[in-house]
Amino acid sequence: LGEQPREVIQNQRTQVNATGLPSWLREKVIGLHAEESAEGMTEQDSHLIEPDPHFTSHPFRVTVHSIWQGNLPAVDDELAKRVGLQTVDELTQKIDERLNQEVEDNAFKEEVHAIEKSLVEHYPIDLPQSYIDSNKEARLSHYLDQLAKQKREYSEADHQQIEKSIEESTIFNLQLFFILRKIATDHHIAVNADDITQELNHQITLMSSGRHNIDFSNKDEVREQLQNLALDRKIKQYLISQVKFKD
Repeated sequence: LGEQPREVIQNQRTQVNATGLPSWLREKVIGLHAEESAEGMTEQDSHLIEPDPHFTSHPFRVTVHSIWQGNLPAVDDELAKRVGLQTVDELTQKIDERLNQEVEDNAFKEEVHAIEKSLVEHYPIDLPQSYIDSNKEARLSHYLDQLAKQKREYSEADHQQIEKSIEESTIFNLQLFFILRKIATDHHIAVNADDITQELNHQITLMSSGRHNIDFSNKDEVREQLQNLALDRKIKQYLISQVKFKD
């Protein structure tokens, strides 16, 4: 809402839970009936590891067009076979493994993010502006293409804010890339075939939740992507083993 109201999302089905909607929107939706609306102010997601310092709250209206309720299948051996297993016990074991893996991954990411931020703050690298610009333009073009595919409109002020945020992120990521590669060289960290296979299995596990970091459509670059991800993981595991965290 505002001086120039615009539709950000139109006729999109989503789950009313922490995965489908941010908390500030979920609170407004819960309790509404079909064709009812609610208004409020946008907020930053409280679960973000790194909040956006340039975030601006905007008034919004959300309308529920219809409510669908899923019918859960019976949890039996037939269900297990539909997902490639044989028994309910195997299905339960796989679910437990996946949940445990997600907990470990989230803890790993939070620890790694704290280390990365500290490294860039303590060991800044002076990068050529031309190198920053070329990387920024590629990321900016990709981001704007995604907005266009989603038919999301943005103002000139929005564009400037997006460009500024992407430039800051680009500088951080480039500095971090060179720092991590220096650490790998100094401490003789490298990957082997087993590391790449393990990373492939990890990325396949993440595909069902859309959290994978591999573009499987480009087969020529898959191995290089897996190698880079496996190396990053080994470097970060080494860093975690060398630091102590304060409460």
